[in-house]
Amino acid sequence: MPDTAAAQHATTSRLIRGAITLLRERGIYTQFPGYVGDDDSLNIPAAILLAHTRRALPPAEFTRKACLAQWGDPDAHFRVHPAVMHAIRFVSACIDGQPNDDPATGEPDYIDHLAWWPTYRPIDAQTPPSLDDVLDVMAKAATLAADIAQQGAAADYPAAA
Repeated sequence: MPDTAAAQHATTSRLIRGAITLLRERGIYTQFPGYVGDDDSLNIPAAILLAHTRRALPPAEFTRKACLAQWGDPDAHFRVHPAVMHAIRFVSACIDGQPNDDPATGEPDYIDHLAWWPTYRPIDAQTPPSLDDVLDVMAKAATLAADIAQQGAAADYPAAA
């Protein structure tokens, strides 16, 4: 694996750990549409983006509708940052289920997969995952990305859950 791939996985690990800290501090936002709650809570993709950009995400401007109007893409905030998309895809690969295809592109919608995951009850559970459950899975993903970076393994993303 080239050094750039190792650096990419190290960055992925750092972004996921930063998102964990933000979600622990601000709470997890599980409403739709939008990425940031009025109480400053964040959904998982928004927490990863904020860990990367380190700038405020105003709820009124950080919505799918605002992104669609400004860039023609409701998820443009994420797609303009390859490191953010890599971290989103990495965590998505570590959770149950597969992302649905984006109707506009036909490609897997990793952003929605990650944003909606905390709202769905797994088949073998009575309730959706708790914040602690979400953070535990994210911590395992961050550790896996760091291990891949350190070992120089050839995997881009973990095998699907």
